[in-house]
Amino acid sequence: MEWLKKVLTSVWFYLILFVISIIVPFIINELYKIGEGYITDWVASDTLSFYGNYLSFFGTVVLGAVAIFQTERANEQTERANNLSLQMQRLECAKFISIVSLEYLTIAKRTESQENYRNPDMPVFEKINLTSNGFSSTKYYHIDTVFENKSEYPIVEVVVHAGDYGSATNLFYGIKDVDLPIYIPPNQSAGIRFIVPFEIFDKVKKYNLSLRIGFINIFDYLTKTTIGISDLESSGKKNNYFYRIAKYTDINPFHQKTE
Repeated sequence: MEWLKKVLTSVWFYLILFVISIIVPFIINELYKIGEGYITDWVASDTLSFYGNYLSFFGTVVLGAVAIFQTERANEQTERANNLSLQMQRLECAKFISIVSLEYLTIAKRTESQENYRNPDMPVFEKINLTSNGFSSTKYYHIDTVFENKSEYPIVEVVVHAGDYGSATNLFYGIKDVDLPIYIPPNQSAGIRFIVPFEIFDKVKKYNLSLRIGFINIFDYLTKTTIGISDLESSGKKNNYFYRIAKYTDINPFHQKTE
């Protein structure tokens, strides 16, 4: 179809077509003047009538081709307009998504009675106890973090899942998912203490843990983050861990997306 588009948009095509359509009737007329030197079963009027019908047919074909070309071009323009509109909508929505960074992390092992132990290196913190109902442990890991909300709108809710999504690892370790209202003002930081039972980690002698955390802002948009801790037994700021914000954050509101 590309070659047809080039032909139909060429000025020379329409000029040649016009010249041919004008010349042919005169050629027919001159041929029939030859007399006995050019004998046919048709008379000149029959030939000219056939030529007229042929031009009508050819014109219909050309108009159909032009209509197809214009329709395809209109569809392409509509698709480009729709894509541009979608991109603009996504850019408009993207400004409502929170940007969250991990500013501080340290780990300590404490008893249940020390749940409110004050960490001098942290601001006032919220506690998120991830211990499953009915599960008991001799000690608990306190994962103290400070997150900064680097966006223009406050964060009002935090959701936490331990381990990989879709796995039962968290249940085995006596850890539950938590959805908790926590307020982090725009362009400010907040401390969060994640409390995790120690019991099963010590029994299986495996001390690695991933915390998948989602921050939901006032527009109900979700920003996903992951903290990977290779060794819960390492204490202090030098613990080996990684922190990652999701490479792609869905711009749909969180609760709407999960319905």
